[in-house]
Amino acid sequence: MLGLGILLVLFLMVAIAIGAGVIAYRSTRKWWALILVAVLFLWLPFWDVIPGAMLFHRTVREIGGVRIFRKVKADGYFDACRVGCDGMWKVLLHTNYRYIEVKVPPLSSHSNPLGLQSGDYTFRLEKISEADCAARQTSVDIRANTLHYPEEAKGLCLIAEKHEAPISRYRLEYSNGWTVLPGASDVLPMQGSWGRVVDLRTNEVIAQLYRIRYVSWIGRQTIGIPAWEFTDDAQGRFLSMSPSDVIEVEHNQKKDLP
Repeated sequence: MLGLGILLVLFLMVAIAIGAGVIAYRSTRKWWALILVAVLFLWLPFWDVIPGAMLFHRTVREIGGVRIFRKVKADGYFDACRVGCDGMWKVLLHTNYRYIEVKVPPLSSHSNPLGLQSGDYTFRLEKISEADCAARQTSVDIRANTLHYPEEAKGLCLIAEKHEAPISRYRLEYSNGWTVLPGASDVLPMQGSWGRVVDLRTNEVIAQLYRIRYVSWIGRQTIGIPAWEFTDDAQGRFLSMSPSDVIEVEHNQKKDLP
């Protein structure tokens, strides 16, 4: 159906171009006028293809891909991409960081299964007794949630600690899908899907990831014309950036667990 729709649109474009060319010929009695007007009508829907392609390739050269400007060491980081504590035990179970800091939404959110007050929290795993784990108001014994990892999670307790403000020096951020890049023109709206690690003390971006996309004018008319996209690395793998690529673990929390 999509291919049929594209063919129908192209047929209409050609028909309109020929019709406009015939009108020009009848007005001037010159064949070159027919050809010129027909070509002009066919070109108009694709007016931004060449400048868009040039801008796309320039943007990819300038900011595309993963760029790590500086590696750092820390015990944890603030994950601005994650909202809430749902599944936090799984994240900590498969990382070497001592803690991960997130923003917990209000009690009504499904992302807050622990029933915590909204605010900034650090989460960490501790190996303590079941009684001690149950005694903590902001903790939960993860053994009830670890059907797939019974041995790895045995005896571990997820501890949540609230802070008045974020305590982490480094923050991981990601865009919410494709967004128009800052500074992009309304005529050629280049899009990006980005991620970055920010040093909150200096406000310096120490690592960034940019996937780039440009949809031509005719492509934005939802007729199935594909966009130019830069989303894979040289090996054909989807561009991604892990916190561990930038933030090296200062103290391995798994080694510290008894």
